[in-house]
Amino acid sequence: MDTVTEQEIELSIEQAKAFIAVGEALARLENNPDFKLVIGDGYFKENAIRLVHLKCHPQMGTPEKQADIIRAIDGIGELNRYFDVINHQANLALQSIDDGNQALQEMHEEEAADGETD
Repeated sequence: MDTVTEQEIELSIEQAKAFIAVGEALARLENNPDFKLVIGDGYFKENAIRLVHLKCHPQMGTPEKQADIIRAIDGIGELNRYFDVINHQANLALQSIDDGNQALQEMHEEEAADGETD
C-alpha cells in the first residue's frame, strides 16, 4: 500500500490554494459593478436575449447566419460553464485543504506517539 508523504500532502494543499485563489478572483469580479454591467447583465442576459430574437428574424434565416448565431449563443454558455467550473474547483479545493490539514495533523500525532514509545 502506498503511503502519502507529508511533502505530497503539503504540495496538494498548495495546489488547492491556487484553485481557491482563482475562485476568489472570480468572486471579486462577479461582485464588481462594472463586471456585472458588462458581463452579468450585458453579455449573459441582454446579449443572450438579443441573439434569441435574432435567431428567429427572417433576414437571419440562412444556414450561415443561423450557424453564427448558434456559435454566439454557445459562447455565452461556454463562458458561464467556465465560471461554474472555477467555482466547483474552488469548493473542492477547500475540502481538499481541510482533508490535507487533517492528514498532516494525524501524521504529527502518530510521530509524537511513536517518539514517546521509543
